[in-house]
Amino acid sequence: MKKATEDQFNELHSLVTEEFLSRVRSGTASTQDLKAACDWLKTNDISGIAYEGSALDRLASVIPISSWKAAEAKVLKCKSPPKPWYKPWHKPKETCKMSTISEQIKSREKAEKAKAQETKSEEKSTTKE
Repeated sequence: MKKATEDQFNELHSLVTEEFLSRVRSGTASTQDLKAACDWLKTNDISGIAYEGSALDRLASVIPISSWKAAEAKVLKCKSPPKPWYKPWHKPKETCKMSTISEQIKSREKAEKAKAQETKSEEKSTTKE
C-alpha cells in the first residue's frame, strides 16, 4: 500500500474541518460532533484567548464559576511526567501551569488594571478642568 501524499493529507484536513464547520453553522451538530470538533482543534494546537466581547469570553461568562482564582485554587497540582532519563531517586518538579485558565486570569487581571488606570487618569483630568 502506498503512503498518502502531503496534498492528500491537506485535502483530508480541509474536508474534515469544513464538515465540522457546516454542522456547527447549520445548528445540526450533536454533542458528539461538538466534542469531536473540540478534539480536532486541540489536536491541531488551536487555542483562543477570551478577550472582552469575544465568543470565548461570552462562553466563559456563563460558566458557573464565581471566581477564576477560586477555580484555579481547587485544581489539583500536576506533576510533570518522567523524562526518558528518569531517575527513580529524583522527584519531578511540579510544572502544571493550567495554561488556559492561568492565561485567562492574567489577561482579565491586566484588563482590569488597565481599566482602573484609565478611570483614574480620567478622574484626574476631570478634576483638573
